[in-house]
Amino acid sequence: MISKDYRKTALEHYKNHICVICGYGKPEVLEVAHVKQKPRNNNASNLVLLCPTHHREYDVGLIPKSIILAMRKKAEEIPKPNWNKLTGMSQQKRKENAKKASRTRKDNLKKLKK
Repeated sequence: MISKDYRKTALEHYKNHICVICGYGKPEVLEVAHVKQKPRNNNASNLVLLCPTHHREYDVGLIPKSIILAMRKKAEEIPKPNWNKLTGMSQQKRKENAKKASRTRKDNLKKLKK
């Protein structure tokens, strides 16, 4: 039987609860992407936490799988408070990313088509 509760699996397995690309850290907003993009494989090794913006970018091929895997590993190795140092993002940039992440997927798709 295929587990449909892959979100719970990802949140339990990846304890930092952050987008592995930008470090956005509100679990309520984070989405779960399939690394191999096979939705039937819901093992933790095939899951990654992303903000909505980076999830969409990954789905359309703007972020390579190699980057997702490398950043997922780094996200688990580095304590959450030091994530800003790793990404080099200012608080302002994180706020801008948070605004982007709160937009709907439909809005993001419209922007990509322009």
